[in-house]
Amino acid sequence: MVYTKSNINGCEVISELSKNIEGKVSKAIADGAYDTEEAHQLIDDWGAQAVIPPAITSKAQQELKSKKSYKEYLKQRDTIINRIRKEEDFKTGLKQWKIESGYHRRSLIETCMFRFKRIFGFYLQQKVETGRKNEIIAKVNMLNKMSLLGMPQRSVR
Repeated sequence: MVYTKSNINGCEVISELSKNIEGKVSKAIADGAYDTEEAHQLIDDWGAQAVIPPAITSKAQQELKSKKSYKEYLKQRDTIINRIRKEEDFKTGLKQWKIESGYHRRSLIETCMFRFKRIFGFYLQQKVETGRKNEIIAKVNMLNKMSLLGMPQRSVR
């Protein structure tokens, strides 16, 4: 987790946030706010699949008027845009792409954030930045501990 002020988007700190990832990332699922060059380049550097929906106004690289150099890390994004456009309209194409790509798994993240806010509230109690950061770290650790205690175990047969 990274603590930011309310006027900072998560996509602006993706580099900092990803520094703590251990192991290999095979798929990165994010909402449209992460449809940025930085996010796509980072995901490509990981060798992962980018599952990020483009905006309706998005253009593939070959459609841009100023054809600068072709960027390899945007190839996945171009493929997504072209896939969505194969359908009769953007809405239908986006819906179909979400099903095919497994984008719906992102709802698990939203459920986690909902759980966090329902358990701990929507506001922080601490007034200074250091205290706020420590409060969030403590709450994240508590939620992780509660999840470990409450998750069902698979039985081995």
